[in-house]
Amino acid sequence: LMTYVIALDIGGTNCRVALIDETYQLVSSYVEDTRVGDRSLFLTQVESLIRRFDTYLPFVRAISLGVPGRVDAHEFIPILPNIKIHDVPLKTYLSSRFLCPVFIRNDAVMAALAEGNLGHGRSYRSSYFMTISTGIGGALIRDHQLAYSSEEIGHMLVPYNNTWIELEQRGSGTGIVKLAQDNGLTIDSSRTFWQRVGQKDSQTQTTYDAWMHIMTHTLTFIDTYFQPDIFIFSGGVMRNEALFFHDFKTMLPHRHMVIAELGQNAGLLGAAYLGFSLTQSTEHL
Repeated sequence: LMTYVIALDIGGTNCRVALIDETYQLVSSYVEDTRVGDRSLFLTQVESLIRRFDTYLPFVRAISLGVPGRVDAHEFIPILPNIKIHDVPLKTYLSSRFLCPVFIRNDAVMAALAEGNLGHGRSYRSSYFMTISTGIGGALIRDHQLAYSSEEIGHMLVPYNNTWIELEQRGSGTGIVKLAQDNGLTIDSSRTFWQRVGQKDSQTQTTYDAWMHIMTHTLTFIDTYFQPDIFIFSGGVMRNEALFFHDFKTMLPHRHMVIAELGQNAGLLGAAYLGFSLTQSTEHL
């Protein structure tokens, strides 16, 4: 009999749920706007999404969720900043309502597991996954298992204007807007910035150079510390990769650098991979 994992990819904007089989096919999926600012409503929403697959529950090996925030060693969630809720007992809540195991990880970790095992990283011994979007997250996969989770890599310090700042403050999509302001360029969004870069607007050059300097420091640090065989990039900013990815590749010419293969399904597929892995052995990732 085929078995399944119910996988969820929870974001600040959308909650996605999918029933995924052992061959990593999405049997069925749903998406809803995320309930923001109310913990009880959020918990109820997650439960109702899972119950869409009630008839499959006897054949479900695990419920596996990726969430946009830090998850502690006991899979408790201290805060989900983009959902505006604190102290979220999601594992306890779901475990009391469903008989199968419940696993929770940061969303960047789930995407890294997917890309490292089902995407570009599957042919390499180690891969470093990095998402550059509203925030910045990352994780190292070694021997196809999570070796190091740095979902808070966006808070690492990088040199900037003779001081040190958190990477996300000037390196993320929202950070680029602030970076432009620092350099006398007023833009309303990262998207506008990259449109102007594409139009070869000379006013964007100083901001672009400053961003590349920040990212060079970041990627060089990761490369020195982890020495991954391949870097895999995802996230909203990477939609503009035609405008800058060649410069990324020249930073570390000795490393393979690619755009993530699995797109918006990476979080769901990574959650499914974790669910199947942890229910077929006692070895926890």
